[in-house]
Amino acid sequence: MKLFNSKISKYVVGACFLALTTTSCKDSFLEKVPTSRVSPETVFATTENAMTAINGMHKHLYSQWYSRQSEGGQSANMLYMDVMGEDLYMVDVAPNTWLSQESKWIAHRDENSGHARFHYGFYYAFVGNANQIIANIDNAVGPQDVKDNIKAQALTYRAWAYFQMIQLYGARYERGGDNSGLGLSLILEPTYESVPRSSVEEVYTQINKDLNDAIALFATATDRNHKSHLNVDAAKAIKARVALTTQDWENAAKFAKEARQGYRLMNAEEYTSGFSNINLPETI
Repeated sequence: MKLFNSKISKYVVGACFLALTTTSCKDSFLEKVPTSRVSPETVFATTENAMTAINGMHKHLYSQWYSRQSEGGQSANMLYMDVMGEDLYMVDVAPNTWLSQESKWIAHRDENSGHARFHYGFYYAFVGNANQIIANIDNAVGPQDVKDNIKAQALTYRAWAYFQMIQLYGARYERGGDNSGLGLSLILEPTYESVPRSSVEEVYTQINKDLNDAIALFATATDRNHKSHLNVDAAKAIKARVALTTQDWENAAKFAKEARQGYRLMNAEEYTSGFSNINLPETI
C-alpha cells in the first residue's frame, strides 16, 4: 500500500517532512483507503455492501480470463466438457482451431496447458470469494435473513466450484469403492498459505456439507432479489447433480424432484425461442 496518494506532489511530501520539526504531517495527506482494492472491512461492513460481492461472483461466471476469448467463464468449461466426451473427435482441423486439443484429449494432460490453468484459477477464485463472504458476513450490519441469504449463496458457490473442479482434477468417484486418491486442496477460510490436497472422498464430503448448510440457511433467508441469484432450488439442483455423479441414485432423484417444484416444462414454442431468456419457465 502506498503511503502517499500519487496525485500529491513531491513538494507536499517535502512540506510534511519539514513540518515534522514543529508538528506531524496532517492526516489529510495520508491515503487511508487504498484505491486499487477494497478491504474486507469495507465490503462486509453492511449486508448491502456484501451483496455487491455476491453480484461480483455472478458476473464472474461469464467474465473473460487472461484476455482469451476461449476462456469466457463457465460457458468455456461447458464447451470443453462437451468436446471431451466420447462422441466427438476433430480430425481435419487447422493448427489453432479452438477446442481441437481438448477433443483429442491432449490439452488436459499437458501440465503447461493454458486451459488447465484457466479452470484451476477460475474455480478457485469462486472459492476465495466465497470464503471471504462466509468468514465476514456474520459481523455485517443488516437484517439476519439477508445475512442468511448471502452466506447460503456463498456456500452454494463454494460447493459448486469444488464439484466442478474435482471432476477435472481428481479420479472418478466410485460408490462403495476406494476414493482415497488425491483430490483438491480444501481451502475453507481466507488464507495465503498453501494447503495440502485432500482425498476425493473428503472433497465430496465437504461439497455435500456446504450444500446441506446452504439449504438449511435458505430456509430462514430472505427471498432472492433477482432470478440470477442462487436460492434453495439452485442448491438442491446442484446437490442432485453431485448425487448423480457419486451414484447416489436415491438422493439424485429426491433433490432433482424437489428442485424443479414450481418450474413447469417449456412448450415447443419456448424451446425454439432460444435459451438466452432467464425468464423461461425451466430456468431455476
